[in-house]
Amino acid sequence: MLIVIIFCTGCAARKEAITESEFISIVEQAGYTTLEVTSGYEDSQLVKKSIAAVKDGIQIELIIATSNSAGENIYNQTKTRDEQNGASTNTSSSIGKKSDYSITTSSTYYFCSRIGDTVVYANEPKENKEAVQQIVEELGY
Repeated sequence: MLIVIIFCTGCAARKEAITESEFISIVEQAGYTTLEVTSGYEDSQLVKKSIAAVKDGIQIELIIATSNSAGENIYNQTKTRDEQNGASTNTSSSIGKKSDYSITTSSTYYFCSRIGDTVVYANEPKENKEAVQQIVEELGY
């Protein structure tokens, strides 16, 4: 029975990067509104496109990088920035082209996950942690 539980838990994790249309479809079905926020990255040579999903003041962002290595760079820069903001990584993993971390401080929940050239990111008040985890799970990240 334990083997089945471990196997099924691994099934939920996405192995390929989500597409923009998949992201939009999943978050809109969950009641989020989507908007393109690529203009916030005008100075970055790493970002191809960015879509924000917003609901009840919660924002989850999909960043589509220009390449797998650019996605890795965005992920690493984000993790470094969050840790420099006084947060230490609570959970972190890296397997192949998938990396993720989550940080919970006394007031903030940070989540970042990278698969290939995509990064899913949230920086929310701690009370929104469960809502972030729920949509991230639906996205497979």
